[in-house]
Amino acid sequence: MTQWVDEWLAEIEQKEVQDQFRLSALQADQCLQKIAELEAKLNDVEALAAEEQLLIERYRQTESDRIMKKVSYLSAQLEFFMRDHNAKTNDKSLALVHGQLKLRQQRDKLEIENIEQLMPVASAKGLLRVVPEAFEIDLPKLNKYVKASGDVPPGVKVISGDTKFSYITIKGGSDEQRESSQVGIESGAESASDALETAAHR
Repeated sequence: MTQWVDEWLAEIEQKEVQDQFRLSALQADQCLQKIAELEAKLNDVEALAAEEQLLIERYRQTESDRIMKKVSYLSAQLEFFMRDHNAKTNDKSLALVHGQLKLRQQRDKLEIENIEQLMPVASAKGLLRVVPEAFEIDLPKLNKYVKASGDVPPGVKVISGDTKFSYITIKGGSDEQRESSQVGIESGAESASDALETAAHR
């Protein structure tokens, strides 16, 4: 019943400029019928696309998790190897063919253990900042004071900064590099360390 509409649409699809036609009431109703059919098809396309996107996203997530698990494991072995290398040689970085391993000393942190003990000293040494209706320790000032003077006021504990491990990979022999964040050490580190040492001596 709406075959003429299909033929008309096929014809105007080929044209850059779409002509205007005078429709009868029957033809207008048939156009409405065709729009309803096309919108139903559009909904089917959207639903199919959404289903495909969900499948693709599930695949991406599964594969990403699987790959990142391997990256994390290998990175942990590299950290173990680099810390062992650092203990033997005191080197903070090691250049290899496919990248670089690094250990970077983190800043020390201060932890306030007893605010009552610290407050009088902090007040006398100007290590307070004024907050409306209250006083609180100005941590940046306190850090600067301890670093400059070496004096740790009562009520303060110094937490030594740890060394942070990172690596840089060189992709495909190009200059493009990527730095990894710190990862934890997992089991099997000794065998990976031995394998890396063997490779390094070749």
